[in-house]
Amino acid sequence: MQRNFWLLGVCVLLLIAGVFFYTTYYGSKNGDDMEAIDSFSNVPPTPTQTYTSVAGNAVTLDNPSEFDAALLPLQVEGEVPANWVFEGVVPLELRSTEGVLIAEGYGVADWIDAHGNPIEGSVRFLGTIEVGASAVDVTQDAILLVKKNEVSDFDTPDSISVPITWNASLLDEALESGQDAPGSLPDDLSAVEAGMVDFRSCVAAGGEVAGASCTTFDGRVFMDTETEFVYQCGDGSAVSVIYSNTGIEYSENGQEFVALEQEVAASGERYSNGTIVFHAKGPEAFVEVDGEIVLSDCIQQ
Repeated sequence: MQRNFWLLGVCVLLLIAGVFFYTTYYGSKNGDDMEAIDSFSNVPPTPTQTYTSVAGNAVTLDNPSEFDAALLPLQVEGEVPANWVFEGVVPLELRSTEGVLIAEGYGVADWIDAHGNPIEGSVRFLGTIEVGASAVDVTQDAILLVKKNEVSDFDTPDSISVPITWNASLLDEALESGQDAPGSLPDDLSAVEAGMVDFRSCVAAGGEVAGASCTTFDGRVFMDTETEFVYQCGDGSAVSVIYSNTGIEYSENGQEFVALEQEVAASGERYSNGTIVFHAKGPEAFVEVDGEIVLSDCIQQ
C-alpha cells in the first residue's frame, strides 16, 4: 500500500513539472509569435486616395503623394469602376491647368475573368503616360485626367481630375544631361544592339525571349514570323497562328489565314480584324466572333 502511494506521488510530481514546462516554454513562444503577428499587421499598407468622379463614382489611386513631386513618364495605378473599362483600356490624359492637351496614355485592367466573363464592381488598372520633359512646363502644375472609356455616343462621360506638381529639379537635370526623361535610353545603339534586326538575330545576340517575341536590350520587340503556333481548343477545334511585327495571321481548322491586327490588351495579347478577336495569355487562348466567345480552353501545343 505504501509503495502505491509513493508511485502515485511521483506521478503527480511529474504531471506538475510537465504543466510548468509547457506553460513556461510554449506560453513564451506563443507570446513571441503573437508579437510577430501584431508587428506584421502594423505594417502600413500602400497609401491610397479616393476621388469622386464627375458622375459621383469612387476612383482610388495609389501613392497620391507621388503626384506632389511627379516624374516622367507618369505612372498611374489604382482602382476604377468596371464599367469605365472597355476592351481592357482606361484612357488617361495629361493637360495644362488651362486645359491644353499635353499627352495621352492609357491604363490596362483585367476586365474579364478566366472564363471570358466581364468583371463587375471595380477593377484595378496600371497605366503610363509617355511624355518627355521637354514637352511640359515643369514650373507649372498640370492636371491628370482618368476617364471612363466611352463605348458609344450614348454612353455617359465620366472622369476624375488630379492636380500634378512636377519634381522640377530632377526633370531639369534630365534635360541638362541630354535625357528627355529620367531613365530614357541614349539615341546611339551599341554594335550588338544595332545587329538585332529581326527575331532570329535578337535571339542569337541574347535578347529576352518570351513566347513568340524577343526583346532587345534597348527595348525593341521582334516577333517570330516563321513559326506556325497551333492551339488545340476544348471542342476539338485547332487554331493556327503566325506572328508578324504588327499582328498575326489566323486560321481555324485549316481554313484560309486572315490578318488580325494587334490591339491594346489588359493582360496577355489581343488581335482583331473587327469581327474575329484572338486573346492569348501564356499558352492559353480563346476566340471571340462579333463579341461572343466561340472557342475556349485553347492550349498551345
